[in-house]
Amino acid sequence: MNRRLRPLWTLVTALWAGLLLFVGSRAGTSLPGGRILALPGADKLLHGIAYGVLGALAARASSPRSAGRALLLGALIGLTWGMLDEWVQGHVPGRTRSWADLLADTAGAACGAVLGRSRPRTPSATMPGPLSRGEP
Repeated sequence: MNRRLRPLWTLVTALWAGLLLFVGSRAGTSLPGGRILALPGADKLLHGIAYGVLGALAARASSPRSAGRALLLGALIGLTWGMLDEWVQGHVPGRTRSWADLLADTAGAACGAVLGRSRPRTPSATMPGPLSRGEP
């Protein structure tokens, strides 16, 4: 990754983390998507997705060298930020702390970090393809 973009990725990661904390600090009745959250497991899926984005952004900001390091980075970020989020929610009327939410946060961030560090594969010049066979 271009090192000049790291500050930008770090800023975007911090903004997303702040947004997660802001949303988590809202009273439960004021959250949008009440019908979606009524589905079984939808809450955990949303936690996983939101923290997956956090993990992917953090991986882009830090450029871990291996998938294992990205997994560890994501798990630590998800666990740490998820603990803070759950602690805050414990002080918000209508919200409760949940170990299952923390687990979804951690798993989502770990998966997001692994996916966020993966680089799109570019076709090699030696790979056969339609243009290398002389086809129009």
